[in-house]
Amino acid sequence: MATPPNPDENAEKYGREYFLDNEKDKKALLNNLEISKPVPNGFGGYALLPGEPITESLIHQLEVLFAKKFITSIMARPRARAQLMKAAQKMEKVFDVIGEILDSGPKDIDAASCALQTNPEFKELKKAVENQIRDVYHLFNDSAITYLRDLNNHHPNTANHSIITGFNEMELCHEMGLNEDRLVQRVMAVVTHDLGKTKVKPETLNWPGRLNPSQWEEMQFHPLMGFKLLYQSKKLDIAAITALLHHEWYATVPGKGYGGLTLFRDHLLNDMKIDLPKAMEDLGPEAWDLPQECAIADMVSALEEIRAYKKRIGPFKVLVIMMQDAAAGHFNPKHIRIWYKAYRRKNPYLLPKGLCVGLPREIERKYFGKARIKRFSTPRSILTPKELAQMKIPGSLFNPFQIEDMRRQGGIHPDTLRALIKQKHIDFSLDGALTRLGISPLKWQVSIQPQFIELDIKVEWLSYNDLVRLDMINRLKGRAFDPVALRDEDGISLDRIKRRGGIHIRPHMLREYDISPIKKRTIRLPAYEERVDAGMLERFGMIPILEKADLAIKKYGIPSEELVSRHIPLSRIALKQLGLPEDSQLNFTDQILQKLEISREYKIFYDMHVVEEVDGVGKAKVFFLREGDHYDEIIYRKPKKLDSLQLLLRDKIGIIEIDFSHLLDMPDLSHIKPGKHWPPYPKVLESIEDINV
Repeated sequence: MATPPNPDENAEKYGREYFLDNEKDKKALLNNLEISKPVPNGFGGYALLPGEPITESLIHQLEVLFAKKFITSIMARPRARAQLMKAAQKMEKVFDVIGEILDSGPKDIDAASCALQTNPEFKELKKAVENQIRDVYHLFNDSAITYLRDLNNHHPNTANHSIITGFNEMELCHEMGLNEDRLVQRVMAVVTHDLGKTKVKPETLNWPGRLNPSQWEEMQFHPLMGFKLLYQSKKLDIAAITALLHHEWYATVPGKGYGGLTLFRDHLLNDMKIDLPKAMEDLGPEAWDLPQECAIADMVSALEEIRAYKKRIGPFKVLVIMMQDAAAGHFNPKHIRIWYKAYRRKNPYLLPKGLCVGLPREIERKYFGKARIKRFSTPRSILTPKELAQMKIPGSLFNPFQIEDMRRQGGIHPDTLRALIKQKHIDFSLDGALTRLGISPLKWQVSIQPQFIELDIKVEWLSYNDLVRLDMINRLKGRAFDPVALRDEDGISLDRIKRRGGIHIRPHMLREYDISPIKKRTIRLPAYEERVDAGMLERFGMIPILEKADLAIKKYGIPSEELVSRHIPLSRIALKQLGLPEDSQLNFTDQILQKLEISREYKIFYDMHVVEEVDGVGKAKVFFLREGDHYDEIIYRKPKKLDSLQLLLRDKIGIIEIDFSHLLDMPDLSHIKPGKHWPPYPKVLESIEDINV
């Protein structure tokens, strides 16, 4: 089934529809708008093309077309959008030229910095960027940044990211009411904040997953590289300081933040003879404020754009993540409050109907279910938690994630344990302990604890007692509902009664018996599932066989229970891997999956499909989906076509209400203080800055 179009995407691309028989719409068209979709002339051609400014004479022309019934409405968008896009594209070309200068110059960073600063073309380009910023400044308004999202419809390069970050900074400056000269200076500095990434390998910048230690070390050096490229003639300016400090956290949080005040402080003082606190004092308050503003503008840009390792994140998730980081001390409370005010005004509807967004991990609680026995067809090497306790393995050896893995998998492989012992430099002989205690790592079965995600929700639900009082049990039984299941699950959701049973429970019936349909419940979603990855299916030549069996292959693969229960025959490649004749008639079983060494346990990522935004301040009715599934496909599909997780989400949980307001509201930041790595803020100007803000 085709995915329905996202109305927000059309609004972003074409603006909105204006009806020519509506006087308010005709007046609104004169508010500095332009045509955004071709206007037909009634003879197979076009009377007007996109980009045409809308004037009174053009409206008269449209009224003639309307009178002849050639059109009923037009699509229009603000003119500022086109000019903003044009300015951004010119600025992107500027960055390409800067990259060419650096690529063709010396590889040594100090020599490259000298070559860049003395290059007359670079000076002209800086002036060109400044002119573009001034042009855009006069067009900027609350919605201007929205018009630039088209730039993020492809994987952006560093220049694109820097431009968007500059526009985010412009939004902050407008909110603070800064004049044009101060705004242009700040935005210029922010636009060049990531210039140091020109010295990071492209494969590191475009790495699709988590960076390894060497890649992360290389990435951490880009603020220093950018600083050196912008450091002019032994004189610091605000652009160089911003490049150096834009990844510093405001508060001192162990393991967070890096830059000239932490990671490179000794290098700057000892090798470059730069006393950074003194240099910042000479520059004044902007040396504190601008890097801290850039930290916000940079992170918002990174979240909203597409990267090799992530898709674009929408306003709801952006706000959740930014508020979590704010509460942790990432940002200056003064600046994040200003950003928050502007962002909420720009995005009044965070959970619109039809939105599909990932379940925020911030509302999840981990829960381990009752232990069960897992049996193997062939013995496996594994050491159980009980055996680790017998050997007196220190608990400090494991981090929380490793402890969770052991509970889920029943233990740990001896080789993994040996590697941890060696890594932590612990004086312990694993083989000696196994021999002394007579422990064999080979196991035919282990005790495992399934992990769940626990959530507090509200749902329109009738308990079993409610159903008895309403005399509904026999009526539901007549609609093929199981009374025993209704009792075991303590009732049923109103949505399921209506959707599957075709029964409408009238509000007056509930009022008559003093029954509230809104119930607070705690639900548990499985955190992991056994499935066969789509890439593995392709590797074993299973795709044609599954298609023939009418099994849809999602991007996450296929649940292994479905592969086994549907008696899917083995492919020739799988038979060959097992050393069996190609004409063997065998189906997939759990034992065969094990023998093929197909990894089957995967973490489940959940999406939320918004059915209804409840009050516009963070509450919504949602339907949970496995990432990669679609709402319409699950809701309207027959039960036999759904796997066990899909049935659980549809029939046992259904449409639920969740309050996200605590994740979206500005947290209490009274405890957030500047870290010791920041020099004292200039006290003479502090009160003036606060008044300006």
